[in-house]
Amino acid sequence: MAGPSTPRSREDAKKRKREQNERDGQAKRLRQRGKQSPGKHLKNGQADAGDLRDNALNVLSQLQKTLTDDQIESQLVKLGNTEAQEAGWQVSLPMGGRMADIDPIFAENEKYLIITYNTSLQIYSVAESLLIRRIVLPVVQNTYAEKSSAPTIVATRQSQVKPDFLWVACSDGRVWRVNWKKGTAVYNEFRTQSQTALDMSVVAIDGSNNKTEVIYVSEAKKQSRGEIVAYFGPDFTQPTSEVLFTTKQVDQGIHLLRSSADGKIIVGATREGLVVGTVAPEITQTDVGLECEFFTFDTADIVCSLDIRVTNNKDGSVLDLISGGARGAIYFYNDILRKLQNINAPKSKKDGLQGRKYHWHRRAVHSLKWSKDGHYMISGGSENVLVLWQMDTGKMDHLPHLSGSIENIVVSPTGASYALHLDDNSAMVLSTSEMKPSTYISGIQSAARFTSTPKDLLVKRVWSMSDE
Repeated sequence: MAGPSTPRSREDAKKRKREQNERDGQAKRLRQRGKQSPGKHLKNGQADAGDLRDNALNVLSQLQKTLTDDQIESQLVKLGNTEAQEAGWQVSLPMGGRMADIDPIFAENEKYLIITYNTSLQIYSVAESLLIRRIVLPVVQNTYAEKSSAPTIVATRQSQVKPDFLWVACSDGRVWRVNWKKGTAVYNEFRTQSQTALDMSVVAIDGSNNKTEVIYVSEAKKQSRGEIVAYFGPDFTQPTSEVLFTTKQVDQGIHLLRSSADGKIIVGATREGLVVGTVAPEITQTDVGLECEFFTFDTADIVCSLDIRVTNNKDGSVLDLISGGARGAIYFYNDILRKLQNINAPKSKKDGLQGRKYHWHRRAVHSLKWSKDGHYMISGGSENVLVLWQMDTGKMDHLPHLSGSIENIVVSPTGASYALHLDDNSAMVLSTSEMKPSTYISGIQSAARFTSTPKDLLVKRVWSMSDE
């Protein structure tokens, strides 16, 4: 309930009314002054549209009297008239991106994980899952603006001679050497002789005094045969090259390439076949020579993944090979090199090349790796399940409910961790003892166009009446 009004409160009310009337009067006087002087600006700093138009016409008429047409256009461009420019916008350099279908790399005693993106290399701390360094790669250039497809990164390998450096191969044949530890400028080392690259392997061959770094590159041009070419240093700006193997059929590229650490065994995969070869290096003080012998045989399925394990015994090197097919089967070829070398012997049996079959995946085997001790093999696909196969018994262990399809699997050098790259643009590091993630790296979860045919679509599973 309001109390009785006092004389003081009534005076305050009168004062408030007077102040409001005074403000209205001041506003009216200001508006009147504005009408009397239209050429002056208002108190808030905005000018009348008509005055601006008149001023612009006056300036333009003065320019026409004193300047030429070209000079007028340049002056308008300086004033911000974007219509006089041919292009009023530009595209910035690509940033971020998606993880490429390339195996991650454990570096420096498994302290760092190097992940290849479609435009850069990114180095992460395994202990903290934090980005340490990002190295931009000059993948896309202005020279590819008129072409239908831009080049892509196809392989990233760590140098066997200088672990601080990485070798990165691009689909147009460019091969760079990158110092991942310092993050300095990318060294544009050389370009392959065919100006193409499908896969790459880096090895260190023992010489008389020190190790020599050799780069194996699988190349293939359209309407030509696939090749395995070796490039020698030490000056990789103009390396010496030697063709080691050439396919018999045209358009039969070797899309997967693996080799032993010493470079004496090379394994490649075509669409429906495998290539196995041995290399005997001859290194002198001035030259490097490679004597090689290769064998080829067909497989029962399209090869999507591949891994090798080389051990030594008293009889020589033992090569155990596993390959994953597009229909979900895994084939294990035990001591395949010895069987291929003895295939023309009298007591040899041709069925000795038949691999042992393991089948659990419904679709393509995206990635396949040997364990450190060779007692297990690890596989992954579009089922979002990591599968561990025991080689002796054939039993399986599963790690289900992952966030996406498994694209790449890497076993750490000590065998204590697995690095997984998933198709949802994420990666994680699992401990082999507990199978729990110790590192998780996530990128932007967005859709992206395919740069190559997905492995699950290599086999046609649905037909229509028009196809028959």
